Amino acid sequence: MKAIFTISTILLFFLPISAQRYDYQWPMGYGSNFALDFGISMLDFNDQNVNAYPLIEIDGFHLGEAGSFICDENGNVMLMTNNCKVVDANFQTISGGDTLTPGYTHDNFCYMGSFPSLQATLFLPEFSNDSTIYLIHNDALLSNAHQNVISRVFYASTIIRRSDQTFYLKEKQLLSEEIMVPGRVTAGIHADGDKWWTFGRGYGTDRFYKFLVGADTIQGPFIQDIGPEANTSELDGGQAAFSPNMEMLALNSRWGVLLFDFDNATGDLGNYRVIPYPMMEYARGLVFSPDSRFIYVSTADNLYQIDLNPQPGEEQVVHIAYVWEPDETGWPIGIGEMFIGPDCRIYVAPATSTYYIHAIHQPNEKGVACQFQKKAIRMPTNLLFRFPNLPMYRFNGACDPDIQWSFPTSVAPEPEAAATMLRVYPNPARDEVVVELADGNGYQALQICDLTGRVVRTYALEEGQRQLHLDLSGLLPGLYFVSPEGEAGKAVKLVISR
Repeated sequence: MKAIFTISTILLFFLPISAQRYDYQWPMGYGSNFALDFGISMLDFNDQNVNAYPLIEIDGFHLGEAGSFICDENGNVMLMTNNCKVVDANFQTISGGDTLTPGYTHDNFCYMGSFPSLQATLFLPEFSNDSTIYLIHNDALLSNAHQNVISRVFYASTIIRRSDQTFYLKEKQLLSEEIMVPGRVTAGIHADGDKWWTFGRGYGTDRFYKFLVGADTIQGPFIQDIGPEANTSELDGGQAAFSPNMEMLALNSRWGVLLFDFDNATGDLGNYRVIPYPMMEYARGLVFSPDSRFIYVSTADNLYQIDLNPQPGEEQVVHIAYVWEPDETGWPIGIGEMFIGPDCRIYVAPATSTYYIHAIHQPNEKGVACQFQKKAIRMPTNLLFRFPNLPMYRFNGACDPDIQWSFPTSVAPEPEAAATMLRVYPNPARDEVVVELADGNGYQALQICDLTGRVVRTYALEEGQRQLHLDLSGLLPGLYFVSPEGEAGKAVKLVISR
């Protein structure tokens, strides 16, 4: 009887999060010209359908990789941020919500519309008081001393909703001034169901700074040293996420997925391990399946599924898709960050400023049965590379079964990825890059093209040659494509960074 009571009590604790509609409208985009596909648009899960429509043309407010949002109890957008300021549903800056994350980066980038940092902000609802919303945010600063991008301030801002439905930023609490890896702000629910776990990652250390947010208080930091020593380059672009069952925490990295067991009662991390995946060029998106069995990871153009409970004889890491192709304007479409929607589909950003969103329709299924659909939704306006940030609202895979898919569905298996024919590393590269080719390639030369398609370098291949070191000296930093000569459709992205 005691065990039954305990389970019932836990279910009651988690009822508020599954019943609320904090993530039922996803605003995203930038610019002020609907005719040219610029502006803010909405991915809307209300009214039992998934819909997309243009919202507003607005200059000076970009909502993408550094941003976050939260909806009210009816599923309508309530607050949004780009880490520069906090605005309401009418895009009006709330009282005290300007100069949100002050410093050099704010002063030099926010006038352009956004703060250049991935997963830098996160709205968290207060379960015991719907007039209180927390905003977790950190900065990003180019440090000459570290020759890298670091974070020096980690904040929790408390926002109050008045009875007239206006908002004001009541307090900005400095959680830490330790040097941390910027961005990667994520959160998952505490075992009691009334608070959120969130954390910062120490720069150049194996240290986690963990915080409990909610129940009208902020506790921490709770410090734990575990895992590898990390800097921004090693975690560059990588997404962090809790599993829906709150038993795991994962971070994407250049080594693969950094996976930890997590105790959401104590906040303790344990059983650190690394799960590498093949052809890893530049770690980007990471999300758990709603049932917490699979992790989906992306490398800008490849999507993989990692099975955390493979059966004997089954592969643990399965290649799902390769996407790197131009949209109607010639701008490339890739694979970026990922979040679980209220309908328990996984929505996948395009990793570039284009207007297509991919979808995984059956993310609890193994391999291609997960039904990945590239270009599943054509948004009315361009995304700003990635989605705004969300906490793990889908506790234990809680979904809304009434939400229907409103778009054409085509999930025919893609032909084997071109990236399996060419491997390019390191990527990004500086002065030299190595290209490995699959057996039986039959090609006589490799070429490097710029974004306009112009061939800027050609390298001869000897018969049967499977590896070539390409000299990149003289090429300007930027985005290029490596392909067999005359086979631009089989190109692999190359980033030159100096």
